[in-house]
Parts: sequence; structure tokens; C-alpha cells
Amino acid sequence: MRDAATAGQDGHDAAMRLLLMRHAKAAAGEGMPDHDRPLTEQGVRDAATMGRWLRDNGAEPDAVWCSSALRVRQTWTAVAAALTGPPEPTYQGSVYQAGPAQLIELVRGFPATAGSALVIGHNPTMEQLLALLTGEATRSMPTGAVAVLELEGSWSAPTGARLAAFGAPGGTPGAGASSG
Repeated sequence: MRDAATAGQDGHDAAMRLLLMRHAKAAAGEGMPDHDRPLTEQGVRDAATMGRWLRDNGAEPDAVWCSSALRVRQTWTAVAAALTGPPEPTYQGSVYQAGPAQLIELVRGFPATAGSALVIGHNPTMEQLLALLTGEATRSMPTGAVAVLELEGSWSAPTGARLAAFGAPGGTPGAGASSG
């Protein structure tokens, strides 16, 4: 969703927004397949908090691609409940064990009509992708964290990634505040 912060002086869009989110806190999952681990109660609350953070910061997505893991699907459900008009997500089994290069290919497939797109995935890949796109190798992404990147170009050929905001639940540094 575009807002005044992403529009240029002449009213034309200045940048696309790529939102990278790590799934919220998941159960330990002893005795169950990793793919089937659910969120904890705290994880559900944290995901809802981050949904409100996205809404309140004008960063609601136009398109959403998620890992097919249960904890990611549950994260999106809680995030979406806080948004004003959440899009239907696309669950990608390939996101579950993707590396940064595979996620960049996924990003290149977002529809041209999407001004803002969200990818919900797993660590260490989300941190690695953030570092690859921004050159900021020291930023950690705790569970539930969201990085808002502004990109130039198009989804098929994005350039110039800049970290515009970073939020995380639970008072983690950067939560609810813009940082660069």
C-alpha cells in the first residue's frame, strides 16, 4: 500500500517497498517435523503486534508470499487480522529452505502492480537477505521482526535497497521506530 512517504514530489511513486519478516516465536516442536511447528501463544501476540505496526507505519503489503511452514502461515494469519485490507497470501514451499539467492528470484516475481510486497520466512535466510540487499551485515532479525526496504527499479530488476524502517516485538531495539 502506498502512502505519502513513498510518493515522489510530483506524486509519482519514488520506490517500491519490500517487507522482510521472520516468523514469530514458534514452539520447540520436540517429536514433530520442523515444518509442522506451531507458534507459541506469545508468538501469536507478537505477530498481531507486528501487523498493527505495519498498519500504523503505512507499510501494509499489496502482495504476500510466505513459507508453507505452519508457524509462518500462523504468523501471516495474525498479521493479516490487524491490517485494513490484507491480500490473499501465496504460500511457497520453496521459501521454507530457500537461501537468499532463491528469495531474490521470488521477489523478482512479485506483480508489477504491487507497490509493497511482504515475504515471511525463516532465519538465517531473512538476515542473510537483508544483509545482501542493504550491505548491513550486523542487523539481526529476532522472531517476528520486520525490515522495510525501499527499492528502486521494478520487481523484476530491483536496485538500490535502503533500510527505511525496522520493527520487532517485545521492545527489541528498533521496534516501532524507524532506523536506517
